[in-house]
Amino acid sequence: MLFDRICAENGIRHLLTAPRSPTTTGKVERWHKTIRTEFLRDHDHRHATIAELQAALDAWVGYYNTERPHQALGMRPPVEKFQLADPKPDAGVEVVHEPALVPAERLVVESATPTVRLPGVQRWVDQHGLISLGGFRYRVPIVLAGEPVEAVAADHLVRIFHRDVLVAEHVQRRKPDTGQQQEVRLRQGSRRPRPATDGMVVTRVVDASGYVSFAGTNYRVGNAWRRRSVEVSIVAGSVQLACDGQIVRMHPIRHDRAKEHGAFATPNGRPRQPHDAPAGAGVKATPLRGRPTGRALTPTP
Repeated sequence: MLFDRICAENGIRHLLTAPRSPTTTGKVERWHKTIRTEFLRDHDHRHATIAELQAALDAWVGYYNTERPHQALGMRPPVEKFQLADPKPDAGVEVVHEPALVPAERLVVESATPTVRLPGVQRWVDQHGLISLGGFRYRVPIVLAGEPVEAVAADHLVRIFHRDVLVAEHVQRRKPDTGQQQEVRLRQGSRRPRPATDGMVVTRVVDASGYVSFAGTNYRVGNAWRRRSVEVSIVAGSVQLACDGQIVRMHPIRHDRAKEHGAFATPNGRPRQPHDAPAGAGVKATPLRGRPTGRALTPTP
């Protein structure tokens, strides 16, 4: 991506936060508060077109960076922190640069050739938010527990992707007896089912629509598995569906966890009750043979 390339060229480390964790992004959340109180309140419903609103926002951003005092900078605007001092200032003279009144020219970055990502190996995130790679364990956001990820080891770094999105990056660790120039062979992760972390493994039969029912909720298996028995288990906060020793699918838990005891009480599923065929066209009803036994009850007059 262009953003990651610019960060790498300028020696900037791109840190990622976990999804749905606003408490870890305090700086940008504070910026949201500032723009709401100082710009949105005064410009709400005042502009007829988006172009006018964009022009007003650009003017406010220029004021924010060149004139507005910031408490964290000693009540000075941010532009002064990026101005270069004179190469040979006079001794004893304090050099104070005036804020730039003319906005700086926009830096145009030429589009580079898209970086081809090297193929990686698949790993499953355990319940602690860790994966195993080359004999070492690397941390992944805990929200991805039970999800498959792809680990790419290149340039002494281990980059971990989830659905083609970079979620973690670590320095690749090596064993002491491994040479610096020797490459570590990474084996592709298997799709063998993992042991259940909560409860037990139960068996369910896939219905005609390609779903299984677990704890009152339907989970998709696929039409290719219709009428077949699959193993359902809870692994690291996810529902694991396996058949013939291979993982078929993983789903996030959508059922009520309080209903799991009922699902575990019937590990082989509820037996299907046989239904008598109704008498009708093409069906022959067999009458009862013989006289019914027992004493008949006579109604009381």
